[in-house]
Amino acid sequence: MKSLSYLAFPAFLTFILLIGWQNAQASNATESKNVNQMVIDTLVQTEEAIALLRINPATAKAKVGEALASIKSIGAQYEHNTVASLEKMGTTMKATDYRHYYPPVDLYLLSNKQELPTLNYKLESDIVYKGDDYSKDAKKELYFDYTFAKASLTTAREAIDADHALEAMANLRRVFEAIYVNPDFNVSTDS
Repeated sequence: MKSLSYLAFPAFLTFILLIGWQNAQASNATESKNVNQMVIDTLVQTEEAIALLRINPATAKAKVGEALASIKSIGAQYEHNTVASLEKMGTTMKATDYRHYYPPVDLYLLSNKQELPTLNYKLESDIVYKGDDYSKDAKKELYFDYTFAKASLTTAREAIDADHALEAMANLRRVFEAIYVNPDFNVSTDS
C-alpha cells in the first residue's frame, strides 16, 4: 500500500505541472493574438488618419491618438522585460543589457491592399525594410517596431497641432516603415 502512495504523489505532481504548463501556453497564445490585433489596429488607425488629414485634421488627430493608445497597450505587454537596471559594483556602476522586443505580425498585412494601401505601396516600392531572405519562395516573417511607430505618430500629432499638414503626412506614412520583413538581425519576440 505504501508503494502506491509513493507512485501517486509524483503522478499527482506531474498532473499539476502539466495543467500549469497548458494554462501558460494558452495565455501566451492569447497574448500573442491580442498583440497581433493591436498592431493591425495601429496600422489601420494610421491609414484612416492619412485619409482624414486633409479633410478633417481634428478627426485625423483623434485617429492618431487611438493608434498611440494601441501602441501603449503593445508596450505594456513587453514592459516587464525591457527594463535596464543598474548594479553598484564597488565604485563603478554596471548596467544590465537592454532588450527590445519586436512583436511578430500576421502575414495578413501583406495581402490586405484595401485596408492598408500605404503599407502595400511601401512594400512594392521597396521602402519597407526587407532582409536578405526575401525571395518569393522564402517564408515571410513580419515584425513591428512599435517604438519607431510611436515616435512617428507622436511627431505627426505635434505637426497636426502646429497645422503642418505635410510634416504630419510624412510622419503618418513613416509609421508603415516600422514593419520589418525577414530581418537579418536577431529579433526578440518573447513577452
